[in-house]
Amino acid sequence: MKDLLYDKRILFLAAVILISLLIIFVKGINYGIEFEGGVRIPITFDKDLSPSQMDDIVNILKTRVSKFGLSQVVVRPLPPREVQIELAKGDETSIKQVEKILQQQGKFEAIINGKVAITGKDILPGSIGEGRISPLSRDAYRWEVDFAVTEEGASKFAAVAYGQANKPVYMFLDRPESALILLEPRHFQKDISISEVLPLIADLNNIEGSDIKVIIIDDWEVKKPLVLKELYGDNGANMTNATKVVIASQTSSYLDDLKNLTSNVKELPDDELAPVITFNAKTNGLALSRWKAMGLLSAPILSEGLAKGTPSRLVSVSGTSQTVKQAELNAKEIRSVLSGGRLPVNAIVGSTISVPAPLGAQFLHMSLVGAAAAFLMIILFVTLRYREPKLFLPIIVVSIAEIIILVAIIGGFGTIDFAAMAGIIAAMGVSLDAQIIITDEIFRRGEHGISKEEIHERVKSAFYIITRNVVIAVVAMLPLFFSGIVEIVGFATSTILGALLGLAISRPAYAAIVERLDIS
Repeated sequence: MKDLLYDKRILFLAAVILISLLIIFVKGINYGIEFEGGVRIPITFDKDLSPSQMDDIVNILKTRVSKFGLSQVVVRPLPPREVQIELAKGDETSIKQVEKILQQQGKFEAIINGKVAITGKDILPGSIGEGRISPLSRDAYRWEVDFAVTEEGASKFAAVAYGQANKPVYMFLDRPESALILLEPRHFQKDISISEVLPLIADLNNIEGSDIKVIIIDDWEVKKPLVLKELYGDNGANMTNATKVVIASQTSSYLDDLKNLTSNVKELPDDELAPVITFNAKTNGLALSRWKAMGLLSAPILSEGLAKGTPSRLVSVSGTSQTVKQAELNAKEIRSVLSGGRLPVNAIVGSTISVPAPLGAQFLHMSLVGAAAAFLMIILFVTLRYREPKLFLPIIVVSIAEIIILVAIIGGFGTIDFAAMAGIIAAMGVSLDAQIIITDEIFRRGEHGISKEEIHERVKSAFYIITRNVVIAVVAMLPLFFSGIVEIVGFATSTILGALLGLAISRPAYAAIVERLDIS
């Protein structure tokens, strides 16, 4: 059995368990609103909404709320005239911030060649069209969104757009006017060199009234003096009155040190911090099409008809997408941006509903008791079934390992709520079933002196059955995973993760153990 410690399957499982324990102790476990308490903010509308209108409002709320870095925010539609926003670990500051966001309109700007062409104030209320989708070819669809502007806005747009045909129209929502953005090499697209992207980013700092600086952090200790100089000047000698907000990745290794330098730090996920670069077929060059860290949500190309300098009260924004679904999503997003995140119907923000921490603690205690009871049943079942410690102890140990890995991933990088907890408990049963299949395939009743070759063939047969069961379980859970129904997505996620992680990590390790057992 000594060679078991050198088996790659066992070493891999041990390494994953060690990493999982580090995640649990370093990051901790994030519990959902049911367990740690939080707040629920109801929003009621003055009329019934169609499914399309409800979908638009949910998209607007997600765009407005998520931009402010509020973690674990859920926007849940309750047709026909209510939406609920939920925050885990809610505090008064977060609640007031969400309420403020819901009651205000975002600052929309369309910028061409560094100049502001139109703002949200220039757009006539109620003039933003539904959007049109038309096919261009088998894999290209054109989307268009029309809106009307004031006479003053039309003149300003015509003057700025004159002679700028085929240039990008940068469409911003809540563009920061003074900020320091910290990027890392990993935030750039792998197929495009950083040297090609930097000039595109630099163009955004040429916007009138803009004071945006970008520093690429490839070595924090080397670039730290540059950050201090941008914030305080004089190489950071006088560390007072920093006016710039620092935008950085929430996963950066230097984040704690950065917060010691300034309290004005805005943390963003990597997908919002990374600039999106596309190819401009009109100019045969690269173009910056999206950069949420800067509030850039779209950059359609200015048509030749709008670049002739003739004022027009009716403006059309258009673009192309590869699928109808993507074209519809692009049109919806543009409508949301043009509206500045303003809700299309009157809404009343209701009083916040709290889930008190004592009740959440009770829910967590009951859930843990349920999980412990399920695990004790597993121990009792395998003990009575096999009665041989050499057989049932490995099953128990591997099941514990699988639970640790699952809790670390879901609790460390996501949230363990009621649904996720139910999925974890279900994963215990799936794990037990798979290990019983392996055990029964190898140690069939009344058989002794099985050769290594026969054991190997039986393990292959067991894994064929297990793989088939995993595929069936994943396929069965996918509709729930993509349903968008908050209450069941966590269950589907836990079940799918448990099945896949078990197949890849814990089942092979268990097979490595039982292959070496001598049961007479």
